[in-house]
Amino acid sequence: IMEEKFREDLIYRLSVIPITLPSLRQRKEDIPSLVNHFLEKFAQKNREPVKNITKDGIELLLKYSWPGNIRELENLIERLVVISSNQQIDPALIGLHLSNQIVAGDNYENLGLEESVNTFEKKLIIQAMKKAGGVKNKAAKYLGISTSVLYYKLEKYSLI
Repeated sequence: IMEEKFREDLIYRLSVIPITLPSLRQRKEDIPSLVNHFLEKFAQKNREPVKNITKDGIELLLKYSWPGNIRELENLIERLVVISSNQQIDPALIGLHLSNQIVAGDNYENLGLEESVNTFEKKLIIQAMKKAGGVKNKAAKYLGISTSVLYYKLEKYSLI
């Protein structure tokens, strides 16, 4: 038997004062505090000492666009705490586990069109190769190109 305790008028009463919470990408200054909070939370949960993230690692987190907002940050920190064998989590490990979004903050202003496109393309290829675990056929599928085109581009950017 379902108890009908929810009052439908409550929705209308609550909607009188809308609360807008900006996304994480709009309040990047909160990232270091959130990271520390999550590091402590997962250390306590796993009953181990609190790990920390290097200054360069924090910089990388600040440059990222966070399409998944705070939940994505929390999930990333939990993953890093679990898989890191060191007390200090470095940017290399963070970079491997960020989602496939391009890290925001790349500055293409002073580059010409061709150089900007090449830089962007190279980053996409590197991300696809990481996602595919180094398997070129899979990476080519992720990129929507043939394997032979991927080989050409890997050579072009000196990635092999």
